[in-house]
Amino acid sequence: MKVKNIPSLLAAAKADKTMNRKVAFVTGDESSSLYIIELSPKEFLPAHYHKKGIEIYYILSGEASISYRNCNEKDKGKTITRKLSAGDAISIYPDVIHQITNTSENALQVLGTAPQSHNSTDRFFVEG
Repeated sequence: MKVKNIPSLLAAAKADKTMNRKVAFVTGDESSSLYIIELSPKEFLPAHYHKKGIEIYYILSGEASISYRNCNEKDKGKTITRKLSAGDAISIYPDVIHQITNTSENALQVLGTAPQSHNSTDRFFVEG
């Protein structure tokens, strides 16, 4: 068993090279991993999607908006935007383009679960 301290991991985290935001891997394996994201006021994660596995965001602190839409040609829909605050959780399914934005004047901390590949080979960016 390993014990890791999330605030310490976040304090030591450097900006993710692709997302350009603080992302720290906490624990897990390819089927399920736990990570922490911190966004400064007005920062956002670029719009992207994954082809496999469910991603779950749990808002630890702060306020955000998340915009999402299906990227499959047959199911393409309009973009939906929802407000999120501490205590909210959202499930993001494969082929759903999503972008989360810190809408507050404080840091946004998001605890996420996803396959490890979401942070490397299974992340596809889109415009807008």
